[in-house]
Amino acid sequence: VIGFTGPALPSLMNRTDTGGVTVWGGGIQLDPQSASWITGLLSIGCLVGCILAGPVMEKFGRRIALLVFTSSLYTIGFLLILMAFNGAMVQAGRFFNGLGLGFVLAVTSVYIVEIATTDMRGFLGCFVQFLGSFGVLMIFTAGCFLNWFQ
Repeated sequence: VIGFTGPALPSLMNRTDTGGVTVWGGGIQLDPQSASWITGLLSIGCLVGCILAGPVMEKFGRRIALLVFTSSLYTIGFLLILMAFNGAMVQAGRFFNGLGLGFVLAVTSVYIVEIATTDMRGFLGCFVQFLGSFGVLMIFTAGCFLNWFQ
């Protein structure tokens, strides 16, 4: 979800040989402003998702918040990106993915700390953030060397 969007933006802006073809066979025309919103809306969605996750996990529980709400938000986001025929759908998909990420970051830590034994609580509570940061580092490193489109 967080992914390395830098290599994808030139092709989405139709500046490469493979660029910007949708599943519908057409192209998506993006200007630099729209392309920057594609990267930024994930963070905005994450902020909103973290804020919404608190009341949702209190009302429905941590497990349901993770299983139902998070997976639904990710599914909507990826379907919007997959079926996009314009830049607004890609942006909406990134926002929904950000909402899902916000839910994951907020609810997972609480859920893990609540089910962990007392001696493992601190270690496991911060391990989620550590592994998330490590995963982002791996994706950014792989994105420098791999072609995102193939």
